[in-house]
Amino acid sequence: MTLETSFLVDLASAAKSNKTLRFSANANLCQAVAKRIDALEVMEFITTFVVHKKGSGVYLVEGHIIARLTQACVRTLNPVFATIDEKYEVTFMREDIFTERMAREEEGEIEDIEILGNEPVDLGEIAIQYLSLSMDPFPTSDGEIDVGNLGDKVSIISEEAFREKSSPFAQLKKTRKK
Repeated sequence: MTLETSFLVDLASAAKSNKTLRFSANANLCQAVAKRIDALEVMEFITTFVVHKKGSGVYLVEGHIIARLTQACVRTLNPVFATIDEKYEVTFMREDIFTERMAREEEGEIEDIEILGNEPVDLGEIAIQYLSLSMDPFPTSDGEIDVGNLGDKVSIISEEAFREKSSPFAQLKKTRKK
């Protein structure tokens, strides 16, 4: 967490207000987020939050991320543009409630739970983590790889074309008389 990407929120106050909280990144913050998530550029990063009290010491945060960013292609390093539009939910609870709940909990689906301390929660950090999880881990672009002096000997082909080229039956088909 860095100070410039922090969006500290007191969950109890936010839940009482029943308002949607909005966090919109300026150019400097977009640059910091890009560095943090290893993107070439973040052009837009907006996130909204609604906080609901679900019991004593338990809060549900419903978040929504909208982001436009550029990642490097894993094959060519060319820019790959992406638009992220993701909704997520995080439950915050006091540690004593979490421990008690886990002791009673049977096997099943575990929701996303964060331990709630006495300090305000950094919803900016949570949003950046979900943005990172929403990104394509292996972004790819079509096109040729710049390989310098190898010229036209190397290019990117589709998986289907690769299978056809490397298939022994495809090779036999070429030798067959028509």
